[in-house]
Amino acid sequence: MIPVAIGLFFFIFLVVGLTSNSTSPVNRATPPGRIVDVLDEDPRFTTLVATLRRNGLASYLNAVEGATFFAPTDNAFHGQNGQFTHETLLYHLLPVRVNGGGLTNGLVLETDLIKAGSLGETGHIGQRVKIERTGSWWTGEKVVVGGAPVVQMDKGAENGVIHVLDKVLVPPHELSDAAAAFPTLTTFSELLDASGLHSFFSQSKPYTIFAPESNAFGRFTPFQMAYLKHKLGSEDAQILIKQHVYEGLLFSSEIQSRQCNHHFSGRRGEGGVSLCFSRILLDPVLQGNPLQFRRHWFNSDIEINNGLVKSRDILASNGLLHSISTIFIPADLNFTTRKYLIGQDVSQFVTFLDEAGLGHFLDGTESVGPVTFLAPIDDAFAQLPANATERKRWMEYHIVAGKMDLDALEDGQLIETELVEEGLGGKRQRVKVEFVGRNVLFNQVEIVKGPGGLFRGLGYVLWVAVNIR
Repeated sequence: MIPVAIGLFFFIFLVVGLTSNSTSPVNRATPPGRIVDVLDEDPRFTTLVATLRRNGLASYLNAVEGATFFAPTDNAFHGQNGQFTHETLLYHLLPVRVNGGGLTNGLVLETDLIKAGSLGETGHIGQRVKIERTGSWWTGEKVVVGGAPVVQMDKGAENGVIHVLDKVLVPPHELSDAAAAFPTLTTFSELLDASGLHSFFSQSKPYTIFAPESNAFGRFTPFQMAYLKHKLGSEDAQILIKQHVYEGLLFSSEIQSRQCNHHFSGRRGEGGVSLCFSRILLDPVLQGNPLQFRRHWFNSDIEINNGLVKSRDILASNGLLHSISTIFIPADLNFTTRKYLIGQDVSQFVTFLDEAGLGHFLDGTESVGPVTFLAPIDDAFAQLPANATERKRWMEYHIVAGKMDLDALEDGQLIETELVEEGLGGKRQRVKVEFVGRNVLFNQVEIVKGPGGLFRGLGYVLWVAVNIR
C-alpha cells in the first residue's frame, strides 16, 4: 500500500510541475546591451555619451566585440574645457577584454589610439596605458589606470566590459615631455633641453631611454654640469644622453621574462642561496655600447650596468623611459681646460682666445706647459679693443705662465704673463698681486671664483678685465 501511495504522490508532483512550466513565463535576465547603451542608461555618464556621439564614436564603440572601455564619470570632465577629443576617446578603449582581476600591477596595455609609426614601423601599434595596483583584499585594493583611479570595475556590457574612472585619461606625450613631467628626472630633462635633442626625440620612431635620476648626476662637479648644459657643451651632452638610449621598445616585462640561470652561492656545508637572474646584452644602443641587465628573483629588482632600475615603463607616445640610479659616462668624455672655463661661465673668454690664435693654451698640450688664466666674466668683454692686434695683446695679458695657486702668491708679487713687449726689451708684462683683507686682487681686480683646477693649470674668474700697465 505504501509503495502505491508514494508512486501516486510523485505522479501528481510531476503533472503539476509540467503544467506549471507550460503556463508560466520564463524569468530570464535581460541582456545588458552594448557598451554605449549601458553608459546611456547610467546618469553618471551623460557627458561621456554626448562626447562619444559628437565625435562619431558611439556606433563604433557599440560595434566592437570583446572590448574594454575605461569610462570617466561626469565629474571627471570638470576642467577639461571641451578638450576631450576623438584621439583622447580612443585612448580609453582597449581592443581586448580585460576584466578587473586581470588589471595587475605594472601591466602595460595597448589601446585603440594609433599614431602612425610612433611605436613601430608597422604603423598599427596602439598607444600604451599602464596599470598600477596596490594594497590587498584585506586592506583594500586601489587600481589606477594611467594615473586615473578606478572607482568601479567590471560593469558588464554585451560586447565587452566597462571600468569606471574618476579622471580622464591623457594620452602619453613625446619622450622629451614625458621626461620633463617625471619628478626624479629633472636634471636629465634640463640636460636634454640644453643638448638640442628635442627634434631627435620627436621622431615617429620608438626609443627606450634609461634616464639617470637627478641624484646620479652627482658624479659630475658643478662646473662640469654647467659645461654640459652650455650651448658650447651640447655636443658632449648629446653623446652622454645617447649613451642611455636603446633604439626600439624594451618594456620591463620583456627583461623579466627572459630565461633565468641558477647559481649556488655559499661554501659547502654552510648552505647557500639559489639566485635566479638573467643577463641580457643589448647591442647596439645609439652610441654602440652594450647594456647589461640582471634581474633578481627574490625581489624582482632589475639592474642595468651595475645600476638599479628605479621606475619602470614611463610611457611616451614614441617610446618609453626607465629611470635608473646610475649614469653611463662615455670613456672619451674628458673635461679639458676649455670645457672647465665654459662651465665657469666665461665662454666669451674662450671664444676670444680662439679668435686671437691662442686656443692652444686651452688645449693644454705638453709644449705649452701649465698656465693660469685670469678670465673675466662675459659682461667684461664690452671693453675689449676693436683692433685685432690690441685684442690679442689684451688676451695674452690674461694668461700667466705656470700654475699659480693662492698659496704660492704673495702680497705685492709681480707675476709674468704671456704678453711680450718690445718696449720692455722682449720681456713679459707683469700683473701685480695684492692682498686686501681676505681678498686677492690682480691689478686691483677682485677674484669672483677660483682657483679652479684645470687640465693643466688653474683658472681665476674676475669681475672685470685686468688693465695692461
